[in-house]
Amino acid sequence: MNNTWARGFVAVSVVVGLAGCGTSGASCPAVTSEFLPTATSGQTIEVDLANVYSECNDQGELTISGPSPVATIELVSIDTREKVLATGKSTAAKDGTATVELTIPSDEAGTISVMYEGVSLGTVTVTR
Repeated sequence: MNNTWARGFVAVSVVVGLAGCGTSGASCPAVTSEFLPTATSGQTIEVDLANVYSECNDQGELTISGPSPVATIELVSIDTREKVLATGKSTAAKDGTATVELTIPSDEAGTISVMYEGVSLGTVTVTR
């Protein structure tokens, strides 16, 4: 193998290795959730979350460094009011899971959205 080819191979290897180390989070798993799709006014519901991490690189490796992240869930009315009805918080476990409990207001009925960091995880139909 000639010396020029060997230097070119090392340079390409380093560039490819560095190209996968960005901070974009492109390959990081999204936060997932599980909760019941129906509830009654005044009921406390649980929202189980997975993939709640403080850091994730674009290789999909997840870490909790320093204090564990706090998962905040909001119940938001999705009629014309779009107001926050309840907020709950929970510290994520080392495996990236968290359970957040929220109580639906006793006078609420209709469809409400379960929100995490401004993104709807789904809806709950509330009856009285």
